[in-house]
Amino acid sequence: MICHGAWCWYKIKCLMETSGYKVTCLDLKSAGLDHSNPNEISTFDEYNTPLVILVGHSAGGLSLTDAIYIFPNKIHLAVYVAATMLKDGFFTDEDFRDGDPDLSEYGDISEFESGMGVDQPPTSFIIRKEFQRDVLYQMSPKEDSTLASMLLRPAPIRALKPQFVGESCAHDTVPRVYIKTLQDHVLKPVQQEAMIRRWQPFKVKMSGVRLAKQQFVLVHGYGHGAWCWYKGTRLLKSCGIDRADPNTIASFDEYNAPLVDFFSNLPENDKVVLVSHSAGGLSLTDVTYRFRSKIHLAIYVAAIMLEHGLATDQDFKDAMPDLSDISEVEYGLGPDQPPTSSIVMEEFRRETLYKMSPPEDCTLASMLMPPAPSRAITQFAGGKDVDLILILTLASMLLRPAPIRSLKPKFVGESYAHDTVPCVYIKTLLDHVLKPVQQEAMIRRRQPFKVKFEGVKMSGVRLAKQHFVLVHGASHGAWCWYKVRCLLETSGHKVSCLDLKGCGIDRADPNTIASFDEYNAPLVDFFSNLPENEKVVLVGHSAGGLSLTDVTYRFPSKIHLAIYVAATMLEHGFATDQDFKDALPDLSEYGDITEAEYGLGPDQPPTSNIIKKEFCREIFYNMSPPEDCTLALMLMRPSPTRVITQFAGGKDVDVVPRVYIRTLNDHILKQAQQEAMIKRWQPSQVFVLESDHSPFFSTPSLLFNYLVKAAESIQ
Repeated sequence: MICHGAWCWYKIKCLMETSGYKVTCLDLKSAGLDHSNPNEISTFDEYNTPLVILVGHSAGGLSLTDAIYIFPNKIHLAVYVAATMLKDGFFTDEDFRDGDPDLSEYGDISEFESGMGVDQPPTSFIIRKEFQRDVLYQMSPKEDSTLASMLLRPAPIRALKPQFVGESCAHDTVPRVYIKTLQDHVLKPVQQEAMIRRWQPFKVKMSGVRLAKQQFVLVHGYGHGAWCWYKGTRLLKSCGIDRADPNTIASFDEYNAPLVDFFSNLPENDKVVLVSHSAGGLSLTDVTYRFRSKIHLAIYVAAIMLEHGLATDQDFKDAMPDLSDISEVEYGLGPDQPPTSSIVMEEFRRETLYKMSPPEDCTLASMLMPPAPSRAITQFAGGKDVDLILILTLASMLLRPAPIRSLKPKFVGESYAHDTVPCVYIKTLLDHVLKPVQQEAMIRRRQPFKVKFEGVKMSGVRLAKQHFVLVHGASHGAWCWYKVRCLLETSGHKVSCLDLKGCGIDRADPNTIASFDEYNAPLVDFFSNLPENEKVVLVGHSAGGLSLTDVTYRFPSKIHLAIYVAATMLEHGFATDQDFKDALPDLSEYGDITEAEYGLGPDQPPTSNIIKKEFCREIFYNMSPPEDCTLALMLMRPSPTRVITQFAGGKDVDVVPRVYIRTLNDHILKQAQQEAMIKRWQPSQVFVLESDHSPFFSTPSLLFNYLVKAAESIQ
């Protein structure tokens, strides 16, 4: 697609490689990480030089058609995904009408560059950032829209209206499939239909079909009742206005009987969308094992999401809130027996359960909450087919004393279809019941294919809005912050992410960078242009810590706080042997894992290096989602290592407050190294993350939480 690069396929590439397929994603000329200047590309042949590929999106369809002409015997199948599919390219007015996007309804939304002079036609263009989400990504996750805005590059206009000349019969020797996108704002459905009609593929598939209206079944959580949904459908035993005494509920099956009865009486051909909150997630898991053919979708709101229930100590650690100090318990079997139900004391409910809820809803809850039969909830045991249902998950939890005996179930069942359907987890970031660290633990264990962060503003981040400047580490670029940037921007903060010289989509060759000052120039330029009365929260990851220290020397009055995330934190840079010992990664245990480049000649020291791809997951992303690892492998570039170690600090750096965020499962910057740097140059605060070296991928919501908490702590 125009303005995009190979990176836009990262999720598809991850899914296909996980399924055992070989996948090649290429950057066309001046796209993605290709360093060419789009204003210098004048022909389609030059633009399309790198391509022999099967699947094309948007303007990438032109590249597919070109490849079909040139290599018809080498292409098994050509798949056009919402793509320009013109047999002969742009020859006629009809070709332009059918294949050229008409975005005039949005007004003036493009930025043009005139590489041949202002009196010549423009040579490249890009859609302005403020229109990109509505035009290109209106149904895409916010974090992907954020990622795209950080990686999009201008497209070479002159090269993108090719006319194909060749044997037309060669086209039809290659089978073609067209995938239509029904909610497309760029290539309208009527245009896609016209191209399909004029050059008929052998198959057409549709993406973006809206679901028919569904029946929703809403299941409450611990201590609550159907009333918490206002229009709820189900009551569990002894909850809400159900008359059963929670202290008499002896098993999870008895507790969950109303929901099981509902599904037993549901017609065989009916499917429902099943929604639960808090401990109600256990009820969902129970019925998804029993009645999976009757459930279209399971949505976990306040998420106990455990594959096998509360079967191990780890399950209890990950999913059970510790509210023992603020709960009242009842002993229905006698004072010498374990408690049978529990409830949060009334004076703690607002702060614990409803901190951000309207007062009238808190009052309503206090009037309706019964104890919950907690003994029964712990007894649930389920199977392993639940992943046949697409799972979404939010987070928060509790209310009526709960039947303790029934609320700690263990799932036992057949395992033959596990993880055949992707799982999505939606997190609430400042939950006082199910802590973010617990949510992160369950996410790591179940490995959902997507994590969403909804309602960040509603989660309680009420500090004054800050301007965060995020600086990447070696081999990375601004792109690595896309999840954290999305969270911060959704919360109303201003965010700037910079590519240092030779990194990300910066066009410089890292082998030509001769000094640390040159490498760090983009960050220095940013601060030079920052208004005198503006202060930012500066965040650096890994080797980006050196860039932080550099600008804190130069611009202390413009920095509110410096946050080092698993970062090199040396007061004077690499000045002594101890500095190298404490801050330079020692990866010798992995063997020969780096590839070096010798930009000054083979008899000179290397000018850049990069970790070999086959080692990156283990070293950088050992706890990160597979698709983020795939994305990184497509975007990482050699790092100009010879200049990074040249940094030498100045004076008065301690004018700027510092915070360090440690990463406990880091395979790059070992614990001893992080501790040594903290000890030698003590920051004002230290936070600890259960993450790998890349918390922006593995624990983005916790990292977000710590960033805003640290910023709030500095007055």
